[in-house]
Amino acid sequence: MNVGQHSPILSPNHFWEFMSTKYGPLINTIQILKNHGDSIEIDSLRDDFLKVIDPYVFDNRIELGYLLTIAKRR
Repeated sequence: MNVGQHSPILSPNHFWEFMSTKYGPLINTIQILKNHGDSIEIDSLRDDFLKVIDPYVFDNRIELGYLLTIAKRR
């Protein structure tokens, strides 16, 4: 079953700002890069993030789908 989540966003940049301050794994990655003094890598991560989400942004919303699999006992 294909399931999707449609979330309103102001722009891809606003979505980056939200995710980079609220999503734990991304926060941790950014913190590690900051601790290494690697601001160029943070900028590169941001650029890559924006490229990855671009195909999923439509009319100020992001559509994130996922596959839900349900097993049935016979």
